[in-house]
Amino acid sequence: MIKGRGLKPLDTVMIVSLSSGILGESYTAYQRQLGEETLKSFGLKVRYATHARDGLSALDEHPEWRAQDLIEAFTDDSVAMILCAIGGEDTLRLAPYLMTEDFKQLVQDHPKPFIGYSDTTINHLMLHRLGLKSYYGLNFLCDFCELPAHRLPYSMNSFEWFFHPGLMPVIKGSERWYEERTSFQEEALNKPRMVHENTGLYWLQGAHEVQGKLLGGCLESFADLLTTVKNQGLNRRYTLFFTEQELKESLFFLEVSEEKPDPEVFKSMVELLKGYGVFRYSQGLLFGKPQDGVYQEEYHRILGEVIADETYPVLVNVPIGHCYPKTLFLYGGLVKVNYSGSLISYQEAFVE
Repeated sequence: MIKGRGLKPLDTVMIVSLSSGILGESYTAYQRQLGEETLKSFGLKVRYATHARDGLSALDEHPEWRAQDLIEAFTDDSVAMILCAIGGEDTLRLAPYLMTEDFKQLVQDHPKPFIGYSDTTINHLMLHRLGLKSYYGLNFLCDFCELPAHRLPYSMNSFEWFFHPGLMPVIKGSERWYEERTSFQEEALNKPRMVHENTGLYWLQGAHEVQGKLLGGCLESFADLLTTVKNQGLNRRYTLFFTEQELKESLFFLEVSEEKPDPEVFKSMVELLKGYGVFRYSQGLLFGKPQDGVYQEEYHRILGEVIADETYPVLVNVPIGHCYPKTLFLYGGLVKVNYSGSLISYQEAFVE
């Protein structure tokens, strides 16, 4: 597999809107400004892909524009990193434009870090299938668009890894967790989030040292991919979901979206993945902390019930996905979890 190089001062980050077009709406203008300032504080330049700010309606009507933006970002050698604006719900519509031999050759000839989460899970599947390691966790609007005093240090420290090529980072649980904002108006962004003490990473079951390649993503994204008739067709056509061999080599990770699915809905989605062999073949599961801690105990109980194998390792309270703060996962990167479960250690460089 191919990884892009690390970042250095004056590198350019290109923002893309591959799912929702909310970045182009007038009510996100103040957030965009804050995000630009955050990236500039790292010494980086910021550019937007051609259609990234075209708005909700335009990007809903034109998935090909979104695909063109990603092609633009990989083609432009002045762009050192691609950062997704936010998730959404239909980036799978880009597959016919991106799952081509031409695009595969493009990403292999011009590798660079690609970052996003949530619905961007599907983009990670595409890039994984095309031979590029990407980075799960953090997006522009949710993680960078804060006043300096309210940026979450744990999340920002994860972004710092890109400036240290050859680094093999260790992920520890965060000391605190934060609630999501209830308002995204300008006045709300001037106020700190509600904060709580955190319990750190811990084994739900099967506590022992385990390692594998990080594969996974947002649970709802997998459910959409594997249940809707049209999406199932795209999955079969492009082999987006993982093969049995890939699962055998993986340490699978899952997280749930801001929609905070009802426990019964959550159970049905976990059962779906069980049917695809995720818990039979993978080396273990890393489960992200649910946003605001909602249904956390219920989700943990359901995982144990559905997996129905006490020897299968499940590490929970992992700071990945829709929780705050969050870390970054190198998609396909080899990691090891220590016996106590308190550390996730990369066994290869995070960036070259």
